[in-house]
Formats: sequence, structure tokens, C-alpha cells
Amino acid sequence: MSFSDLGLSEWTVQNCKKLGMQTPRRVQQHCIPKVLEGRDVVGIDETGSGKTAAFALPILQRLAEHPKPFGVYVFALVLTPTRELAIQLADQFLALGSSLLPTSPHLVIATPERLRVLLLDNPEIATIFATTKFLVLDEADQLLDVGFRDELNVIVQCLPENRQNLFFSETMTSNLKKMMYDRYRDNMYAFEACEGLKLLEHLKIDQSPTVELCEMDSKPGSRTWISPITTASYCNTTDCDNAGNDKHMSFSDLGLSEWMVRGCDKLGMQSPRPVQRHCIPKVLEGRHVIGIDKTGSGKTAAFALPILQRLGETPFGVFALVLTPTRELAVQLAHQFWILGSSLRLILTVVVGGLDKRIQAKQLVARPNLVIATPERLKILLQDNPEIAPIFAATKFLVLDEADQLLDVGFQEELKVIFQCLPENRQNLFFSATMTSNLQKMCDCY
Repeated sequence: MSFSDLGLSEWTVQNCKKLGMQTPRRVQQHCIPKVLEGRDVVGIDETGSGKTAAFALPILQRLAEHPKPFGVYVFALVLTPTRELAIQLADQFLALGSSLLPTSPHLVIATPERLRVLLLDNPEIATIFATTKFLVLDEADQLLDVGFRDELNVIVQCLPENRQNLFFSETMTSNLKKMMYDRYRDNMYAFEACEGLKLLEHLKIDQSPTVELCEMDSKPGSRTWISPITTASYCNTTDCDNAGNDKHMSFSDLGLSEWMVRGCDKLGMQSPRPVQRHCIPKVLEGRHVIGIDKTGSGKTAAFALPILQRLGETPFGVFALVLTPTRELAVQLAHQFWILGSSLRLILTVVVGGLDKRIQAKQLVARPNLVIATPERLKILLQDNPEIAPIFAATKFLVLDEADQLLDVGFQEELKVIFQCLPENRQNLFFSATMTSNLQKMCDCY
């Protein structure tokens, strides 16, 4: 299947090709045609799955078809919970819509707090949303569950009732599900990645998969492999009989500090998920860890939380290097690190293709605390700028996120160049949705 098969125009398809987007991802295959049909859509899929393009591409196509009638009016409003994510969304819209040159702000990307303040302080602003065609809630689970209700009420009052609503999220929460049923049931199309295509009236979110977790022994010279250390099941109800004592476990029980636990509480993360329960304590112990779990299981927090805690204890230089196979996933990982580490003065650099290499080289030489990179771009910068390699000499953590893809999709040469710059006593954290033969061979080396 190609992007043209989804109903996108030729110029949109050409822009996708320029960005290296050859084949639509799963959430894009299901949601883009429905958005173009004029349906309200909710898309649930993991971080790094391509959700942004699933709503940005059809919005940009509709804007290109009739931008002039809107004059100074806003064609689409995108709400997102944090400033960092708003900036990243703007970058992605600019990249995907590079052939559009509107003379007025047809697209507004905002955090609810700031837009509410502007609307209340400047009554004339409300009129520019009178004919808005699209309302997007990106990270809708967070927007609806982290205290933005007052802001959303003010904003929605300025929007027309006949707008098209697009809600995209990593998880299906009770507040998001309630909004779907109460307000938008009649025209709503729902896609949930873990179980495939579902219409709203048949939507049943199943949260009881089997989780396999594997762990490497960190003793020098040891190749002990335990597979799996546990098989866990979890339920979405508080009275689940087989949940055992795990339903009462908190993030503080995992060894996380009080400030880290408070940060989790603010984000609505009350109880750790299985991959987090098993991996976070081992990371804090200094062990090499591999976590194998399904998409959307909470793997990012399983390595981000302990890394941020250790960084808070001993901040210096490039503390952790996170490698991931795609630019979009790198941006999303950066967003999650920003949110989880909001109480730290975190200096973070994203190193991916499509951005100025000279600027990225300068950012690396400045020794940020955390580097999130795609292997291709980091290899190029290391080879073109010999002064960059020494900044990784004392790096404490190496993370391979989506490790199965990194090891199975031809990144071996890039990884060899990168690994040569890292200290041997680093802590290795490999997280993946599947266990592949290449990943197991890598694990055997440690």
C-alpha cells in the first residue's frame, strides 16, 4: 500500500517521499482515508507509530484544496499538552506542508493554558476560530486526564459545532472513551492499534496481554540468559482476581525517588505497568536490561525514569545516549523525556536527518545531558567532526529503543562506529516489541 492509495494528492505523496516516507504506517493506513471522508476520528497507537502524519497529511491536503476562503480564519487548531511537543508538531507540519505558502495563520498549534489566557484577555481572538474545520487533540489522553478541562471548555466554546474532531493518543483512557461516546458517537471512527480496526460501537479495549521480560546478567564475563524471568498478566479493573499484590504497587516501591514519583503522579501515572515493575529496579541496580513487551506497554518510561533519576543524582556531560530507528520516534522520545524530567534542568539534543548538521554538531560539542539520535545521522556527525567522539567517553547509559529494528534493518555499520566512542563500562538497556536472533546475539555479548 502507498500513500496515494489512501486518497492523498500527488503533491502530498511527493512530500512524503522527500521525507523518506515510502509506505504508510498502520495508524496512517486506517485513519487518513477516514479523515479525508470527513469523519471524526480517534486513533490509538504507540509512541513512534506515525500518529502525527495520520492527521497532519489529510489536514494539509484539505487546506491546499481551498485555503483562500479562510482569509485570516484558522483552518485547523491543534492542542497539545506541552510547549516542547507544540514546537515539534509545528516542525512536522512545516516539513510535511513545505509546498504550501499560506499568508495567514491557517494552522494554530497551542497548549490549552496559553490559548485560554489569550482568549480571555483578547475577546477579538475568538472570532478567528468561527469557521475552523479541524480540532485536533494530540496526546488526547494527557489533555483529558491532567487537569485541562477548564481550558478546553473555554476553547471549545469558540469553535463551530460542525468542525471535524481528531483525537490521537497512545492509550485509551476512561475520559477519552467517555468523550467519544457522549459527544461524537454518531460520526466517530475509532482505530486501536493493538487489536486492529474497530468501529466505535464495537470498541472494547483489551488490557490483558501476556508480557515477556528478559534480563541479562551484568557480571563481567557472564553470559547467563534468563528467558523469561516472568510471565505477567494485568487487567484494567481494580478488582481483577489474578492481579495479586501488583495492583497495590506504586512507583516508590520500585526505588524511584520522591520527586520522580511526584512527577509520575502529575502525569496520571499512578501504578507502574508490568514492564516498568520488572525493569526499573534492575536498571537502578546497575544491571544490563532487555525488556520485551508489546507496543504501548510503557517501555519508554521503563528506561527513562531510572535514567532521569540517576541523572538527577550526578548530572554531567552526555549522561545517556538513546538510539532509535526513525526521526519521528526520536522526536517523540524527546517529548517524553521532557515531560518525565520536567523538574530537572534537562539539556537534551535530538540528532536526526533533515536538520542542519552544523547546528547539531555545535549542540553535541556543548555536551548535553541526553542525546537522542538516529544511527545514520550520528555516524555522519562522528565521522565529519572528530571533536564529537570524546563527549561520549564517560556516557553512563546506552539505550537501543526499538532494538529489534535497529539490529535487523541494516544499521550494523552505524552502530559499530557509534559503539567505538562509548566506554566499555556503560550500562546497556535494550527495549523492543519482539525478540529477534540479532537481538539475542547482541545480548550474548554482555
